[in-house]
Amino acid sequence: MHTSTYDRRVNLWNVFVPQSARESAPVRELPRELLRRLRQEGHTTREYDDAETTRLREGYQSSPITPVLDVLTRSRLVVVLGDPGSGKTSLLKFLVMGWAAQEAGGADGRPLPVWIDLKEYAQERHGLLRYCESGCTSYGLDARELERRLRAGGAALYLDGLDEIFDAPTRGLVIEEIMAFAGRYMQAPMIVTSRIVGYEAERLGNAGFTHATLEDFDDRQVLEFLRKWHDAAEDTAKESARLGSQLERALHESRAVRDLAGNPLLLTMMAILNRNQDLPRDRVELYAQASRVLLHEWDASRSLPVDTFARQEKEELLRELAGVMQQGESGLAGNLVERTRLVELFRTFLRNLGVPDPHGKALSLVQQLIERNFILCFAGADRFSFVHRTFLEYFCAAWFVELFQKKQTLTLEQLKDEVYGLHWKDESWHEVLRLIAGMVGEKQAEELILFLMKQDGRHDKLANLMLAAGCLSEVRNRRAIRATDEALRRRFVEQAIRYDPPYYYEGYEELSEAGSTREKAAGLIAFVWRSETTRVWMRSAAEDDVDWIVRRAAVQELARGWKDDPETLPMLKERARSDADNDVRRAAVQELARGWKDDPEVIATLRSRERA
Repeated sequence: MHTSTYDRRVNLWNVFVPQSARESAPVRELPRELLRRLRQEGHTTREYDDAETTRLREGYQSSPITPVLDVLTRSRLVVVLGDPGSGKTSLLKFLVMGWAAQEAGGADGRPLPVWIDLKEYAQERHGLLRYCESGCTSYGLDARELERRLRAGGAALYLDGLDEIFDAPTRGLVIEEIMAFAGRYMQAPMIVTSRIVGYEAERLGNAGFTHATLEDFDDRQVLEFLRKWHDAAEDTAKESARLGSQLERALHESRAVRDLAGNPLLLTMMAILNRNQDLPRDRVELYAQASRVLLHEWDASRSLPVDTFARQEKEELLRELAGVMQQGESGLAGNLVERTRLVELFRTFLRNLGVPDPHGKALSLVQQLIERNFILCFAGADRFSFVHRTFLEYFCAAWFVELFQKKQTLTLEQLKDEVYGLHWKDESWHEVLRLIAGMVGEKQAEELILFLMKQDGRHDKLANLMLAAGCLSEVRNRRAIRATDEALRRRFVEQAIRYDPPYYYEGYEELSEAGSTREKAAGLIAFVWRSETTRVWMRSAAEDDVDWIVRRAAVQELARGWKDDPETLPMLKERARSDADNDVRRAAVQELARGWKDDPEVIATLRSRERA
């Protein structure tokens, strides 16, 4: 079968699927929530009023996270949705390999898996049965025998990559064929996979398909995946244990590493990096190393032919691409670029390097970055994107820093006024602005932080201070800017924690389920200024009767950041039993259940709260 973008994505780790934690990958069944996400991302025009949006959001947060195999067991027709790198194709491979292992063992019972790459199928549609019979699926099955199995439920159809049919009319016809097939063979299981971008849920939903969205790994699944990955990848148990412990330590010590680890693709890259070096603790270096893996070592590890383009040239080109994309109509929020714009950018870049046949080489480079390096991907409708938003943000930040430090076409004052000054209120820019602070020197980062501290954020939920704290967390040597570090912490304690929002925020934003400004400020204090002094401050805030929002946040931060401190568990029990606010009591109970569910005293406390 032709190697698709999905195959490229998972080839490096698909040999570990039978031993991985992928079988317990969490999903949410969200047919309506999907529509809300699509509207937010600009892929559907349907509008919801505030009440319906709030209800959908609350439904999303409260919907159960279920092991994906449970959904596949109880539902005959399923659409599995997920972001790039979330493991959609790997899930199908796991199912196929499970069937093969069962057949090899002489067992019987699972339906025959028939895998169809929908991108391949769409090129010459002659009906799904005839496609299977033709040998295009590597089976060469007899159509009559396959039909008999399908009618009896003895065969299952795995339809991979609906989103990779880029022509909308063709995709619509294939969806109609899928619907008709599902109606004709009432016993046959069918699984369709698609990325979320550009997917429309109504048609297959109306045909009886359950929609399940793959979630990132949680902390337990990350550790389980890494344990089994190392067991399969390393020659000795000793080396497996050493590398596993090394990576677990990095996860514990670095918020940057932890934030990325939920995505199976990025987690796999961390494991690869971890084999040859200590994993970088700061995000800038981590992203740089991950990019190096994709742009160079991934090829080398697979013994691919010598690369036509050097890694440094690709990195420079990707910086230019990110710079162009952030200036586009939808900016950083979109992560999309049209094919013609992409090819023209690459052609111009190669022509300026003196490369012969720049247009042909540009087409080749686009294909290489998608199929070999897996850093760009198709997004549908003749558009492309970075495979993970993280890389767009990293290369965009690197583009600005190159203009500032290397090309010197952007001064520090321009960086402050024209980049930070224009975008500090826009949350979609915050990640890029934080990364810039981590890439420049400490003194330049200090200037950017002081600039943000001077802005008036009272009507923007103190976004200036929130971003300033995020920028500070990226600075490698904070001792070099200690005075600014301490001044910003004082501002948080004196202003952010006591933030009194404008009256028009209070009802529906400042006290929303998404978290208030005061709650976010408490979380940033715990993260950016983690120390014994901060723990003592949090302990005091957890017992402050003045502000229940800060009290609730302090309870959560102590439970998660200082779980092993001897004062934390007694404090949680006390808050769960006797706090004056119901939300604080509920938060304490949730933290007890999450972190101490096997403790007999905690079980007794939870039971007493349940009776109360």
